[in-house]
Amino acid sequence: MYREVHVVERSTFRTTVSCLVAVMVVVGFTAAPAAAFADDETVGDTVDDMLDDGVDVDTAGSDGSDTEGVEVNIVRANSPVETGETLVVTVDVKTNDGGSAELLVDGESKEERGFAPGQEDRVNVTWETGYQDAGNHTATVKSGFDGDSVNVTVEPGAQVPEETCTNVPKRANENVPYEELPSQDDLPEDAPNPVPPLVTPEAVAGIVVGAAPNQCDIQDPNDPSVDPEDPPSDPDITVIVLRSEQYKDGAAFLVYYEATLDDDGGPEVDGFAGGVVYSGHLNTDPSTTVNDSEKEYTVDPLVDGDTSTAKATADAEAPFGGAGGSLECSGGECQPGSSGVPTFAEYPAVPAPVWDGEE
Repeated sequence: MYREVHVVERSTFRTTVSCLVAVMVVVGFTAAPAAAFADDETVGDTVDDMLDDGVDVDTAGSDGSDTEGVEVNIVRANSPVETGETLVVTVDVKTNDGGSAELLVDGESKEERGFAPGQEDRVNVTWETGYQDAGNHTATVKSGFDGDSVNVTVEPGAQVPEETCTNVPKRANENVPYEELPSQDDLPEDAPNPVPPLVTPEAVAGIVVGAAPNQCDIQDPNDPSVDPEDPPSDPDITVIVLRSEQYKDGAAFLVYYEATLDDDGGPEVDGFAGGVVYSGHLNTDPSTTVNDSEKEYTVDPLVDGDTSTAKATADAEAPFGGAGGSLECSGGECQPGSSGVPTFAEYPAVPAPVWDGEE
């Protein structure tokens, strides 16, 4: 009785083991293809995770060498530097099979160096900083096998460089002798002078110093608007009278004009002249624009008045800015004004010219 029970137990055991072996074989053959077809990206991520976690990875090559890439180790950097100076990163490199390494600043490549098989050396990699690079940065020396980083600082330099055109470093107003600045004394002797001496050398000096643009903004002599080897050769003039008629006991007119040195885009002058004139009233509003093929300059004067009040303005616009002047007359006096230029003091009122409406 005991023997029969024992045989049954052994038979059951063998059956169980056979089933387990069969299951393991099926699972093994099913899992192996899945592992074999694992995508490269997953494998790469796994290796990267191991490196990030500090797990040692066997990098021995097939020939038994310690590495198949370039080992890099930052020794020092000459940080901090000022903008415009060169940042130098000193690196120890070692390679058995040769390769290359590059300097990256905040992930942007600045310099790359190549190394011969078996080279073991201390080298410098550099970055030429600019005035816009002030701040803290991360400098990284990286090869396909290794990498090392260091934090560096670029401090602002003493002065941000001013953009100037080639060989013209001076401003237009720098070499104007003070005594040569214009004044009322430079007017012809017979010229009418309804305004008492107001434009003094001091006032002109203030305007020139405050408003004179860099002459590069006007014209770069090394880059002229007109090509001297292909000068304008097709000039043209257009005048269109839009209005010319009697108005009350005077006249009203409006004329448009355009003159160009070349119809195919050469320098040109265009504008209009318009106004109304009759006894006791005068209104004119001309405008002129000069285009040198690259930049435009506009002058826009206006005069409006009668026997009791008058107003005159003149505005000028250019690529480097604008300025204007005005004169408003009423009640026997005129008040000068300006815009777009420095004003050091309020302009004094001056006596108004007398006009009875007759020529």
